[in-house]
Amino acid sequence: VVEALPVLQALNPNHIVNINMAPKQLMSKLMVQQMCALLDNAGLPRTCVHFELTESALATDADFARSQLDALVHAGFHLHLDDFGTGYSSLHRLRSMPFSTLKLDRSFVVLMGNGDDRIARVIVTLAQQLGMDVIAEGIETAEQQAMLIDLGCHLIQGYYHARPMPLPKLLQWLQDRPA
Repeated sequence: VVEALPVLQALNPNHIVNINMAPKQLMSKLMVQQMCALLDNAGLPRTCVHFELTESALATDADFARSQLDALVHAGFHLHLDDFGTGYSSLHRLRSMPFSTLKLDRSFVVLMGNGDDRIARVIVTLAQQLGMDVIAEGIETAEQQAMLIDLGCHLIQGYYHARPMPLPKLLQWLQDRPA
C-alpha cells in the first residue's frame, strides 16, 4: 500500500487509502511507531491513511486498544469503525472511542433493497448526531446508491463503481474517470 500511495498522491494529493487493521496488529506495542515511521520515511502525510477496525479489535484489552487508537489519532491518522451494528456494537464504546467514521455494513444495504431502511437510517442519523461520517459498504446498484444518498450517506464503496483491481489498472481507471 505504501508503495502505491505516492503514485496515487501524484494523481490527486487528496487521495485517501483505507487499510483494514486486524486486532493482533492493533495490539502490537510498536504499531503506532512503525506506521508513523513508514509514512514519514516515504514522505507521505499521515492523514492520507485511514485505518478500519471492527469492534472485535477492542475486545481483548479495551484499555490498551483505546490508548493505541488515541495514539493513532494524535499522530494524524483517521479511524473507521467497520461493520458497525453487526457484532459487539456498544453505543458507550462508540461515544468514547476516537472513530471519525462508521461503516454501514453491506447486510443493512441489502435490507434496504428489500424495503427495510430502518437500521441504515438509524446508523446514518446516529453518525450525523455524533459528528461522524458514514461509508456504506457493498453498493451494487444505482438504486442502492440513490437510497443511501436520500438517507444522507454520500460516501460509498462497492462493485457498482469498481471491483478490486491491481495498481496499474486502478491508475488507468482513475485517469479515465471524469473530474
